[in-house]
Amino acid sequence: MICRASSPDAALLYLYLVNCGGKTTVTQASDGLNIPDKRILKAADTLLLYGIVSAEGTVPPKPAIETPAQELVQRREGDPEFSGLCSYLEGALGRILSRRELEILCTVHFDLGLQCDALMLMINHCRSRRRLSIREIEKLSYQWSDSGITTYDRAVEHLEQLKERTDRVSQIMGLFGFYNRRPSESEREFIEKWIALGFDNDMLKLAYERMIERIHEVSFPYLNAILERWADMGVTTREKAEQERRRRAEQALIDAAAAAAPSDDALEAQVLEAFEKKRHGREMRQRRRLEDLMKKSEEFAALESQLRLCSSQAARSAGDRRAALLQQKDSILAARAQKLQELGYPSDWLDNTPDCPLCGDRGFVGTNKCQCLKKAVAELKK
Repeated sequence: MICRASSPDAALLYLYLVNCGGKTTVTQASDGLNIPDKRILKAADTLLLYGIVSAEGTVPPKPAIETPAQELVQRREGDPEFSGLCSYLEGALGRILSRRELEILCTVHFDLGLQCDALMLMINHCRSRRRLSIREIEKLSYQWSDSGITTYDRAVEHLEQLKERTDRVSQIMGLFGFYNRRPSESEREFIEKWIALGFDNDMLKLAYERMIERIHEVSFPYLNAILERWADMGVTTREKAEQERRRRAEQALIDAAAAAAPSDDALEAQVLEAFEKKRHGREMRQRRRLEDLMKKSEEFAALESQLRLCSSQAARSAGDRRAALLQQKDSILAARAQKLQELGYPSDWLDNTPDCPLCGDRGFVGTNKCQCLKKAVAELKK
């Protein structure tokens, strides 16, 4: 099987795996074989493709029972529809299917019950995402089977829904001014939640405008708070949102006249704005101090340059090299602290330490309000 793969890197990686007891990581293999990570990943994909290793990076056990070659031939040659599916996949891959690939294709069609035309749609879907492999087809087949997607019509419906959801997420990112990047995992979760709540683009845009008006920056948790409140109140149109805003403004005047405490939302917005100003002030102070020190001392400037280079290299490294770079970084930090003392400054002169280590003075930990935000709002109510 290794010979059929026709990949020297794959052969070396397989031997390295055996020597390591069957388990390794990309970084370990890259360092051990002196081969770049990109080539290691390609070699691993080749071994996975031919079923030589498992996705966990171990040499898989030999299957107890394999489909006899004669049965595979009979299934392919005796079923015109399945034969067409095999030829279609071979055309998409640009090569002949291996025995293992043919066995997987038999399993997902004959055992899981996915129709051939549905599997052809799946192949097109994988190819459009540049993730066409028998492993991806096998994984999606089990997902589709669990969801009852086994026919052509259900596959078309599923892929259309998937495309609509992906297009809508991209469209919403565009509404917020993010045209050239994909959303992060947490951003996608927020957006899909808002879609599920039934908000259209006009309402999302309005919520975005309210957010910028209040905190002057993009904050998905803050935007989520606005939309959740609207959902709870049944605010689904711009007109209703404006009515609710006027109602709240009028109520605020009434409350102020009655010496009532301001609303929680107003207090929260006030606290978040104060947090933002505090973060910005610390950053500006740190930047000014650093610039002054670098102008004042060439030795300090050299240490700062070394620290930045070491930090950048450590961020792009892993394994033993990362550990060594982090140790070097600690040494540079110690030397920099010593230099600060020599110049008459305390060792923490350049620190940018937030008051709240949990949220970094942003008020939210993930999508949840931080205790510091709740405490600040409670103090304002007193």
